[in-house]
Amino acid sequence: MDQENTIMAFETIENCAPAKPAAVPADGVRFTARTLQRRDRKAPARFILLSIGAALAKRLALSGERTSLALAFGSGSDAGKMRLSVDVSSGSFPAKRDKKGNYNLTLNAATADGLFALEFEPASVPEVEVGAAMGKPPFAIVDLPEAMLALDD
Repeated sequence: MDQENTIMAFETIENCAPAKPAAVPADGVRFTARTLQRRDRKAPARFILLSIGAALAKRLALSGERTSLALAFGSGSDAGKMRLSVDVSSGSFPAKRDKKGNYNLTLNAATADGLFALEFEPASVPEVEVGAAMGKPPFAIVDLPEAMLALDD
């Protein structure tokens, strides 16, 4: 075979970087449905990752590497909302600070059962107001994304 007369056709392969996840809004929250494959190869573990922006975390008085939060689901006129507040004594949701100053906590499938969908597109609430009651820690009331509230019957 004559190597000088052999011309091969090649097309350049472009290196496409993976899409970066959207950032957590500094004054808001981000909800992301996540899935983890378990080591025992059984059904994957599903959960919701709730990320609190760094500026909102400061206004809520979140401090340290871990802070316990209390979450409450709205009813009546507050249906479709969630209240977040620091509760170091009995808060059952540990929020961990990341390198950017955001705090992240998870809602496992058992916690979300009957309240939230475990499959939805990531959604952000860009700005969240913080309130305070006399003698109580600050709190934030977040309007939950509709897709997160859409339960399959």
